[in-house]
Amino acid sequence: MKSYLYGASVEGIQSYIFKTNKLKEIAGASEIVDLISRRKEGSIDGFCKEHHIDLSKVQILQAAAGRITIAAEENICSIFFKKFPKYITSNYPGLSLSQAMTQDKEHAMSNLNEKLRYHKTVQSLSVHTGLLATERARRTGGVATSSDKHLDPEDYTDRESKVKQQHIKAPQLFKKSTGLDLKHGEICYEFDDMVPGDGNSWIAIVHADGNALGSRLESMAKEDISDRDKRAKFKKFSIDLQSATESAAVHAFESSFDTEHFKGRKIPYRPILLGGDDLTVVMQAKYALDYTTAFLTDFEKKTQADPLNGLTACASIVYVKKSFPLHYAMGLAEEVIKSAKSASKAINQDLPPSCFNYYKVQSSYIESHGYKELISKSMMSH
Repeated sequence: MKSYLYGASVEGIQSYIFKTNKLKEIAGASEIVDLISRRKEGSIDGFCKEHHIDLSKVQILQAAAGRITIAAEENICSIFFKKFPKYITSNYPGLSLSQAMTQDKEHAMSNLNEKLRYHKTVQSLSVHTGLLATERARRTGGVATSSDKHLDPEDYTDRESKVKQQHIKAPQLFKKSTGLDLKHGEICYEFDDMVPGDGNSWIAIVHADGNALGSRLESMAKEDISDRDKRAKFKKFSIDLQSATESAAVHAFESSFDTEHFKGRKIPYRPILLGGDDLTVVMQAKYALDYTTAFLTDFEKKTQADPLNGLTACASIVYVKKSFPLHYAMGLAEEVIKSAKSASKAINQDLPPSCFNYYKVQSSYIESHGYKELISKSMMSH
Protein backbone atom coordinates (compact mmCIF):
# COMPACT_ATOMS: atom_id res chain seq x y z
CA MET A 1 0.00 0.00 0.00
CA LYS A 2 1.22 3.52 -0.83
CA SER A 3 2.75 5.65 1.89
CA TYR A 4 1.31 9.11 2.61
CA LEU A 5 2.18 12.12 4.74
CA TYR A 6 -0.38 13.78 7.01
CA GLY A 7 0.19 17.15 8.64
CA ALA A 8 -1.89 19.19 11.08
CA SER A 9 -1.26 22.55 12.71
CA VAL A 10 -3.14 24.31 15.51
CA GLU A 11 -4.55 27.61 14.29
CA GLY A 12 -4.31 30.79 16.34
CA ILE A 13 -2.21 29.41 19.20
CA GLN A 14 -1.64 32.82 20.79
CA SER A 15 -5.28 33.88 20.65
CA TYR A 16 -6.26 30.52 22.18
CA ILE A 17 -3.71 30.70 25.00
CA PHE A 18 -4.22 34.39 25.81
CA LYS A 19 -8.01 34.44 25.41
CA THR A 20 -8.30 35.51 29.05
CA ASN A 21 -5.91 37.16 31.50
CA LYS A 22 -6.27 34.42 34.13
CA LEU A 23 -2.97 32.61 34.62
CA LYS A 24 -4.76 29.31 35.38
CA GLU A 25 -6.41 29.31 31.97
CA ILE A 26 -3.29 30.55 30.18
CA ALA A 27 -1.25 27.76 31.78
CA GLY A 28 -3.94 25.16 31.05
CA ALA A 29 -4.16 26.22 27.41
CA SER A 30 -0.37 25.94 27.17
CA GLU A 31 -0.50 22.39 28.52
CA ILE A 32 -3.13 21.48 25.92
CA VAL A 33 -1.09 22.84 22.99
CA ASP A 34 1.91 20.93 24.30
CA LEU A 35 -0.18 17.77 24.68
CA ILE A 36 -1.39 17.91 21.07
CA SER A 37 2.16 17.86 19.71
CA ARG A 38 3.71 15.55 22.29
CA ARG A 39 5.53 12.54 20.79
CA LYS A 40 4.62 10.23 23.67
CA GLU A 41 1.30 10.08 25.52
CA GLY A 42 -0.04 12.96 23.47
CA SER A 43 -2.94 13.47 21.09
CA ILE A 44 -1.51 11.09 18.45
CA ASP A 45 -1.42 8.25 21.00
CA GLY A 46 -4.93 9.06 22.23
CA PHE A 47 -6.36 9.28 18.73
CA CYS A 48 -4.77 6.00 17.65
CA LYS A 49 -6.14 4.18 20.72
CA GLU A 50 -9.63 5.58 20.19
CA HIS A 51 -9.68 4.52 16.53
CA HIS A 52 -7.82 1.22 17.00
CA ILE A 53 -4.81 2.25 14.90
CA ASP A 54 -1.58 0.33 15.42
CA LEU A 55 0.78 3.05 16.66
CA SER A 56 3.81 1.12 15.39
CA LYS A 57 2.58 1.81 11.85
CA VAL A 58 2.61 5.58 12.43
CA GLN A 59 5.97 7.31 11.99
CA ILE A 60 6.04 10.69 13.72
CA LEU A 61 8.26 13.00 11.68
CA GLN A 62 7.47 16.23 13.49
CA ALA A 63 5.70 17.01 16.75
CA ALA A 64 6.26 20.44 18.32
CA ALA A 65 4.51 23.73 19.10
CA GLY A 66 1.06 22.62 17.94
CA ARG A 67 2.32 21.06 14.69
CA ILE A 68 2.43 17.34 13.81
CA THR A 69 3.57 15.49 10.69
CA ILE A 70 3.27 11.72 10.33
CA ALA A 71 4.06 9.14 7.64
CA ALA A 72 1.77 6.12 7.34
CA GLU A 73 -0.20 4.00 4.91
CA GLU A 74 -2.94 5.74 2.94
CA ASN A 75 -5.82 4.25 4.96
CA ILE A 76 -4.31 5.44 8.26
CA CYS A 77 -3.64 8.96 6.96
CA SER A 78 -7.22 9.05 5.62
CA ILE A 79 -8.58 8.25 9.09
CA PHE A 80 -6.49 11.09 10.52
CA PHE A 81 -7.70 13.46 7.81
CA LYS A 82 -11.39 12.60 8.35
CA LYS A 83 -11.49 12.34 12.13
CA PHE A 84 -8.51 14.01 13.82
CA PRO A 85 -9.91 17.60 13.69
CA LYS A 86 -13.15 16.44 15.35
CA TYR A 87 -11.15 14.54 17.98
CA ILE A 88 -9.26 17.74 18.82
CA THR A 89 -12.25 20.11 18.85
CA SER A 90 -14.36 17.67 20.89
CA ASN A 91 -11.72 17.19 23.57
CA TYR A 92 -10.29 20.71 23.51
CA PRO A 93 -13.05 23.25 22.70
CA GLY A 94 -11.80 26.51 21.26
CA LEU A 95 -9.05 24.88 19.22
CA SER A 96 -9.14 24.38 15.47
CA LEU A 97 -6.74 22.72 13.04
CA SER A 98 -5.56 23.23 9.51
CA GLN A 99 -4.60 19.91 7.94
CA ALA A 100 -3.40 18.30 4.72
CA MET A 101 -2.21 14.98 3.33
CA THR A 102 -0.18 14.06 0.29
CA GLN A 103 1.36 10.98 -1.27
CA ASP A 104 4.85 10.27 0.03
CA LYS A 105 6.85 10.77 -3.13
CA GLU A 106 9.30 13.33 -4.53
CA HIS A 107 8.94 16.78 -2.89
CA ALA A 108 6.30 15.36 -0.51
CA MET A 109 7.30 17.60 2.44
CA SER A 110 7.21 20.73 0.28
CA ASN A 111 3.83 19.73 -1.14
CA LEU A 112 2.46 19.07 2.34
CA ASN A 113 3.63 22.44 3.64
CA GLU A 114 2.13 24.20 0.61
CA LYS A 115 -1.24 22.52 1.21
CA LEU A 116 -1.13 23.44 4.89
CA ARG A 117 -0.45 27.08 4.02
CA TYR A 118 -3.51 27.04 1.75
CA HIS A 119 -5.78 25.42 4.35
CA LYS A 120 -4.79 28.06 6.90
CA THR A 121 -6.70 30.54 4.72
CA VAL A 122 -9.92 28.47 4.99
CA GLN A 123 -11.97 29.62 7.97
CA SER A 124 -12.93 26.94 10.50
CA LEU A 125 -16.35 27.06 12.14
CA SER A 126 -16.65 26.47 15.87
CA VAL A 127 -18.80 23.54 17.02
CA HIS A 128 -19.36 25.17 20.43
CA THR A 129 -21.10 28.43 19.49
CA GLY A 130 -24.53 27.42 20.84
CA LEU A 131 -27.91 28.95 20.07
CA LEU A 132 -28.56 32.65 20.50
CA ALA A 133 -30.90 32.00 23.43
CA THR A 134 -28.40 29.95 25.46
CA GLU A 135 -26.95 31.32 28.70
CA ARG A 136 -23.47 32.80 28.32
CA ALA A 137 -20.36 33.02 30.45
CA ARG A 138 -20.06 36.76 31.12
CA ARG A 139 -16.27 36.84 31.06
CA THR A 140 -15.67 34.98 27.77
CA GLY A 141 -18.97 35.05 25.87
CA GLY A 142 -18.94 31.26 25.51
CA VAL A 143 -21.90 28.98 26.26
CA ALA A 144 -22.24 28.51 30.03
CA THR A 145 -22.03 24.91 31.24
CA SER A 146 -24.93 23.22 33.02
CA SER A 147 -22.85 22.71 36.18
CA ASP A 148 -22.92 26.50 36.70
CA LYS A 149 -26.68 26.71 37.22
CA HIS A 150 -26.38 27.22 41.01
CA LEU A 151 -23.76 29.99 40.68
CA ASP A 152 -24.18 33.70 40.35
CA PRO A 153 -24.49 34.47 36.59
CA GLU A 154 -21.37 36.64 36.84
CA ASP A 155 -19.38 33.49 37.75
CA TYR A 156 -20.57 31.32 34.85
CA THR A 157 -17.80 29.68 32.81
CA ASP A 158 -17.81 28.01 29.42
CA ARG A 159 -16.52 24.52 28.60
CA GLU A 160 -13.35 25.86 26.99
CA SER A 161 -12.32 27.62 30.22
CA LYS A 162 -13.15 24.56 32.32
CA VAL A 163 -11.10 22.23 30.14
CA LYS A 164 -8.15 24.63 30.31
CA GLN A 165 -8.35 24.75 34.09
CA GLN A 166 -8.51 20.96 34.30
CA HIS A 167 -5.19 20.64 32.44
CA ILE A 168 -3.17 22.60 35.00
CA LYS A 169 -3.42 19.56 37.29
CA ALA A 170 -0.70 17.79 35.28
CA PRO A 171 1.91 20.50 34.58
CA GLN A 172 4.11 18.53 32.16
CA LEU A 173 5.16 21.71 30.36
CA PHE A 174 6.47 23.11 33.65
CA LYS A 175 8.49 19.93 34.26
CA LYS A 176 9.84 19.97 30.69
CA SER A 177 11.09 23.56 30.96
CA THR A 178 12.61 23.32 34.46
CA GLY A 179 13.60 19.68 34.92
CA LEU A 180 11.73 19.77 38.24
CA ASP A 181 8.75 17.76 39.45
CA LEU A 182 7.29 20.42 41.72
CA LYS A 183 4.44 20.16 44.18
CA HIS A 184 1.20 22.09 43.77
CA GLY A 185 2.23 24.72 46.33
CA GLU A 186 5.46 25.54 44.46
CA ILE A 187 3.80 26.53 41.16
CA CYS A 188 2.19 29.89 40.40
CA TYR A 189 -1.49 29.75 39.45
CA GLU A 190 -2.23 33.48 39.71
CA PHE A 191 -0.19 36.51 38.64
CA ASP A 192 -0.38 37.73 42.25
CA ASP A 193 1.76 34.68 43.14
CA MET A 194 4.45 35.84 40.73
CA VAL A 195 5.23 39.25 42.25
CA PRO A 196 6.42 40.21 45.75
CA GLY A 197 4.08 41.98 48.13
CA ASP A 198 6.21 45.14 48.27
CA GLY A 199 4.35 47.04 45.55
CA ASN A 200 6.65 45.83 42.76
CA SER A 201 4.11 44.30 40.38
CA TRP A 202 6.27 43.99 37.24
CA ILE A 203 6.34 40.75 35.28
CA ALA A 204 8.09 39.91 32.01
CA ILE A 205 7.25 37.90 28.92
CA VAL A 206 10.30 36.27 27.34
CA HIS A 207 9.77 35.11 23.77
CA ALA A 208 12.48 33.33 21.72
CA ASP A 209 12.48 32.02 18.16
CA GLY A 210 15.11 30.33 15.97
CA ASN A 211 16.86 32.26 13.21
CA ALA A 212 16.49 31.36 9.53
CA LEU A 213 14.77 28.07 10.32
CA GLY A 214 12.48 28.29 7.28
CA SER A 215 15.38 28.66 4.85
CA ARG A 216 17.22 25.81 6.60
CA LEU A 217 14.24 23.49 6.12
CA GLU A 218 13.82 24.56 2.50
CA SER A 219 17.46 23.73 1.83
CA MET A 220 17.01 20.30 3.40
CA ALA A 221 13.94 19.69 1.25
CA LYS A 222 15.97 20.42 -1.91
CA GLU A 223 18.89 18.12 -1.04
CA ASP A 224 19.67 15.48 -3.67
CA ILE A 225 19.03 12.43 -1.48
CA SER A 226 16.35 9.75 -1.46
CA ASP A 227 12.94 10.58 0.01
CA ARG A 228 13.51 7.95 2.69
CA ASP A 229 16.81 9.58 3.75
CA LYS A 230 15.22 13.01 3.55
CA ARG A 231 12.37 11.93 5.82
CA ALA A 232 14.83 10.46 8.31
CA LYS A 233 16.82 13.70 8.29
CA PHE A 234 13.69 15.81 8.88
CA LYS A 235 12.76 13.56 11.80
CA LYS A 236 16.22 13.81 13.36
CA PHE A 237 16.23 17.58 12.81
CA SER A 238 12.87 17.90 14.59
CA ILE A 239 13.90 15.70 17.53
CA ASP A 240 17.31 17.36 17.95
CA LEU A 241 15.80 20.86 17.74
CA GLN A 242 13.18 20.03 20.36
CA SER A 243 15.86 18.56 22.61
CA ALA A 244 18.12 21.63 22.20
CA THR A 245 15.29 24.05 22.99
CA GLU A 246 14.14 22.11 26.07
CA SER A 247 17.71 21.65 27.32
CA ALA A 248 18.47 25.37 26.89
CA ALA A 249 15.24 26.25 28.74
CA VAL A 250 16.22 24.02 31.67
CA HIS A 251 19.72 25.53 31.73
CA ALA A 252 18.28 29.08 31.66
CA PHE A 253 15.94 28.25 34.54
CA GLU A 254 18.70 26.70 36.63
CA SER A 255 21.00 29.67 35.92
CA SER A 256 18.38 32.26 36.91
CA PHE A 257 16.36 30.76 39.76
CA ASP A 258 17.81 29.54 43.04
CA THR A 259 15.37 26.73 43.78
CA GLU A 260 16.70 26.38 47.34
CA HIS A 261 15.66 29.98 47.95
CA PHE A 262 12.10 29.14 46.85
CA LYS A 263 11.86 25.83 48.70
CA GLY A 264 8.30 25.46 49.94
CA ARG A 265 7.25 28.65 48.11
CA LYS A 266 5.93 29.41 44.65
CA ILE A 267 8.58 29.96 41.98
CA PRO A 268 7.70 33.16 40.03
CA TYR A 269 7.93 31.49 36.64
CA ARG A 270 5.44 29.93 34.22
CA PRO A 271 6.14 28.40 30.77
CA ILE A 272 3.64 29.22 28.03
CA LEU A 273 5.09 27.60 24.92
CA LEU A 274 8.05 25.26 24.47
CA GLY A 275 8.32 23.41 21.19
CA GLY A 276 10.47 23.27 18.07
CA ASP A 277 12.50 26.48 18.11
CA ASP A 278 9.84 28.45 20.05
CA LEU A 279 9.94 29.47 23.69
CA THR A 280 7.56 31.74 25.58
CA VAL A 281 7.65 32.10 29.36
CA VAL A 282 6.25 34.54 31.94
CA MET A 283 8.19 35.36 35.09
CA GLN A 284 8.88 37.98 37.72
CA ALA A 285 10.57 40.84 35.89
CA LYS A 286 13.94 40.82 37.67
CA TYR A 287 14.83 37.33 36.39
CA ALA A 288 14.10 37.94 32.71
CA LEU A 289 17.44 39.39 31.56
CA ASP A 290 19.59 36.62 33.06
CA TYR A 291 17.16 33.97 31.83
CA THR A 292 17.16 35.26 28.25
CA THR A 293 20.95 35.56 28.07
CA ALA A 294 21.42 32.05 29.46
CA PHE A 295 18.87 30.56 27.06
CA LEU A 296 20.35 32.11 23.90
CA THR A 297 23.91 31.18 24.91
CA ASP A 298 23.07 27.57 25.70
CA PHE A 299 20.83 27.18 22.64
CA GLU A 300 23.83 28.01 20.44
CA LYS A 301 25.94 25.39 22.24
CA LYS A 302 23.27 22.71 21.94
CA THR A 303 22.79 23.20 18.17
CA GLN A 304 26.37 22.78 16.95
CA ALA A 305 26.08 19.18 15.70
CA ASP A 306 24.59 18.00 12.41
CA PRO A 307 21.83 18.47 11.25
CA LEU A 308 21.25 21.67 13.29
CA ASN A 309 24.69 23.02 12.38
CA GLY A 310 24.95 26.09 14.58
CA LEU A 311 21.36 27.28 14.62
CA THR A 312 20.94 30.53 16.55
CA ALA A 313 17.92 32.33 18.00
CA CYS A 314 16.61 35.80 18.77
CA ALA A 315 14.50 36.82 21.75
CA SER A 316 12.38 39.63 23.11
CA ILE A 317 11.59 40.70 26.65
CA VAL A 318 8.47 42.75 27.35
CA TYR A 319 8.06 44.17 30.86
CA VAL A 320 4.50 44.91 31.96
CA LYS A 321 2.46 45.28 35.14
CA LYS A 322 0.77 42.09 36.32
CA SER A 323 -2.68 43.50 35.44
CA PHE A 324 -1.69 44.34 31.85
CA PRO A 325 -3.64 42.32 29.21
CA LEU A 326 -1.31 39.47 28.26
CA HIS A 327 -2.56 39.19 24.68
CA TYR A 328 -1.39 42.77 24.08
CA ALA A 329 1.94 42.01 25.74
CA MET A 330 2.41 38.93 23.56
CA GLY A 331 1.60 40.92 20.44
CA LEU A 332 4.21 43.46 21.45
CA ALA A 333 6.72 40.68 22.15
CA GLU A 334 6.26 39.51 18.55
CA GLU A 335 7.04 42.99 17.25
CA VAL A 336 10.05 43.38 19.52
CA ILE A 337 11.52 40.06 18.38
CA LYS A 338 11.07 41.15 14.75
CA SER A 339 13.27 44.16 15.48
CA ALA A 340 15.87 41.84 17.05
CA LYS A 341 15.80 39.57 14.00
CA SER A 342 16.20 42.54 11.65
CA ALA A 343 19.26 43.70 13.58
CA SER A 344 20.65 40.18 13.55
CA LYS A 345 20.18 39.75 9.79
CA ALA A 346 21.82 43.12 9.17
CA ILE A 347 25.00 41.66 10.68
CA ASN A 348 24.90 38.38 8.74
CA GLN A 349 22.05 37.46 6.40
CA ASP A 350 23.05 33.80 6.02
CA LEU A 351 24.09 33.05 9.61
CA PRO A 352 22.33 35.63 11.82
CA PRO A 353 23.90 35.83 15.30
CA SER A 354 21.86 35.48 18.47
CA CYS A 355 20.26 38.76 19.53
CA PHE A 356 17.59 40.06 21.88
CA ASN A 357 15.67 43.29 22.37
CA TYR A 358 13.39 44.49 25.15
CA TYR A 359 10.68 47.05 25.89
CA LYS A 360 9.12 48.22 29.14
CA VAL A 361 5.49 49.33 28.88
CA GLN A 362 5.14 52.40 31.08
CA SER A 363 2.13 54.02 29.42
CA SER A 364 -1.04 52.97 27.66
CA TYR A 365 -0.24 50.53 24.89
CA ILE A 366 -2.52 50.63 21.85
CA GLU A 367 -1.98 47.67 19.54
CA SER A 368 -2.51 49.70 16.35
CA HIS A 369 0.41 52.01 17.23
CA GLY A 370 3.05 49.35 16.64
CA TYR A 371 6.49 48.97 18.18
CA LYS A 372 8.21 51.60 16.00
CA GLU A 373 5.75 54.29 17.04
CA LEU A 374 6.13 53.31 20.69
CA ILE A 375 9.90 53.66 20.40
CA SER A 376 9.51 57.02 18.68
CA LYS A 377 7.24 58.31 21.45
CA SER A 378 9.54 56.92 24.16
CA MET A 379 12.54 58.81 22.75
CA MET A 380 10.78 62.18 22.82
CA SER A 381 10.18 64.45 25.80
CA HIS A 382 6.59 64.94 26.91
